[in-house]
Amino acid sequence: MFHPLKRAELDEVLEIELSNVQKRVLDTTTRPFLFRITEEGRAFLLQEGTDQRYGARHLKRAIERHVVYPIARLLATAQVHEGDVLVIDRHPADKALAFLRDTEKTGCRPKHHFGGQSTRVNLCRKRWRKHRSEK
Repeated sequence: MFHPLKRAELDEVLEIELSNVQKRVLDTTTRPFLFRITEEGRAFLLQEGTDQRYGARHLKRAIERHVVYPIARLLATAQVHEGDVLVIDRHPADKALAFLRDTEKTGCRPKHHFGGQSTRVNLCRKRWRKHRSEK
């Protein structure tokens, strides 16, 4: 018998899948960078990747479509650089996510745009430095 997943369980599945994507970015790209997803972005992915009948079966596809493919385009067009921190947020006008580059420090105003998408964010370089020192 199928029991629908609760929100906490769906959040766990989403966190595991996003961690796998982050690991792929850090391990396989020549310009590794970090990303984090806002609560609104997470809610969007859960909305796109789950339904009552099938649970979280489509979540991985939603992550591929809305996170992995756009990241690949950013890398292919050299819009992401080594050490960048991206914030992935729900785009207010579209049924999509916006990829925002972190600027220098918490509370800074945006300076960069990705392919015409809006930019705003805060920088968190401690995690990046920690990752680089572990290699």
